[in-house]
Amino acid sequence: MKIFKRKCLAGFLAFSLIFSGRSILMPGTKAEENAQAVTGSAQIGKGNGLLVSVIGSVIASMVPRILGEIIMRVDGFIDSAKARSEVNKYSGFREISEIVKKLEDICNSKSEVRVYGQQRAKRQMFNALSGVAARVDDLNRGKYDEKDMRGNIIYIIGPSGTGKTKMCYAIADAFLKHSEKTCIFCHSESITSESELGTQLFKTILTKDIGEKRQKNWFTGSDGLVPKDEESPMLKHLLQWYESVVIIDEYDKMKLKSAKPGTTMNIQGVSVPIPGQKEASSVDNSADEILRSIASTGKYKFMNKEVDCTRTLFLVTTNETHQELEKNFGIDGTKGGGAQRLNIIEFEHLSKEACRSIVDDMIEKITESLKEPAGPFRLADVIFEEEIRDSMAEDMFNDKIMQGRLKNVFEDEIRGLMAKTMGKDYGRNVKILFGKNHETGEYEFSRQLL
Repeated sequence: MKIFKRKCLAGFLAFSLIFSGRSILMPGTKAEENAQAVTGSAQIGKGNGLLVSVIGSVIASMVPRILGEIIMRVDGFIDSAKARSEVNKYSGFREISEIVKKLEDICNSKSEVRVYGQQRAKRQMFNALSGVAARVDDLNRGKYDEKDMRGNIIYIIGPSGTGKTKMCYAIADAFLKHSEKTCIFCHSESITSESELGTQLFKTILTKDIGEKRQKNWFTGSDGLVPKDEESPMLKHLLQWYESVVIIDEYDKMKLKSAKPGTTMNIQGVSVPIPGQKEASSVDNSADEILRSIASTGKYKFMNKEVDCTRTLFLVTTNETHQELEKNFGIDGTKGGGAQRLNIIEFEHLSKEACRSIVDDMIEKITESLKEPAGPFRLADVIFEEEIRDSMAEDMFNDKIMQGRLKNVFEDEIRGLMAKTMGKDYGRNVKILFGKNHETGEYEFSRQLL
């Protein structure tokens, strides 16, 4: 729509200029009469008419493009000014006292995004993030020694389904004034094997310009798409927001997806091959190298550019172990060191108490939804007996692969069960029953009217 408006405005201005130009070049009938009074004036008039026609055609073809380019640059300047205004409005960490208070809420399970159990990880989180908040505050007040400059990288390691990603969101909310604006989430699903992981995350990637329709070039065989270098989403984020949070989720899976076929990688002590070739190639450590640079100096370089990350908080979740991180980053000078500069938060499998808390919160939300007077179910009450709650928590505790993610399965099953009788149980009391089919291994829910 913006391009259409630019073209319309450029066309209007071009028409105005051309019309004015013709008025100057062909001033009117009086001049024509004077010209015809001279011998041979008819021939000269014809020549002038041809000249005017040629000049008019040239102007008609050039002016819209020139005006369109000028308007586009003016629009770009306005957009840039708006972006700077957005940065001033949304960027920035909270005051250090407010950050610490919100970190305490995470530890006490009082934050909006709750992390269940993991008391050891919460203690590690509070110590590490309090240090980051203090360091950034010193930077902002000009009290930090440039020689001690470093990055803010937090590694959250541990099994799947234990709350690592949730802690990232809780931390981002604790630090940022507007986390929905100044937090970027990078997931393994966005990674391919077309280029190195370090390039896909931190640098400039090669794309094709498909913003405008282009004709195919029959001489060169070009498809009309123009290749160009484009900043990666994370790089754009780092350059736009002065103080921000970057969440790199499932980092170990990113390494697997970006590595060349045939690569093997150790995950939880097990060598995992990537099928595709017979011979194995080296693991893609390109992103590790950049993270080492950020951890050591707070900056990284590429293409003669230096990106300042001293006020950026990196939260990296991975299933790698503490020992694997030390191997990748190096210690005591090996591979340039780096592991000793990382802040590592270690998650464990969920306890039974944590699983029960997850189940209770899930049931509370479902019950509220099913009892909502204006909702589609409008039940009088929904009953989950203690035995049922304990049984769901027990299954969640025993499932070491899903763990906390099993909550989503339970929730979908319960809502699916109630959807079958939607509109038929208004004002009724319903008791939910739970069991597991030992033959299929599937969870089974049923309902009982009271």
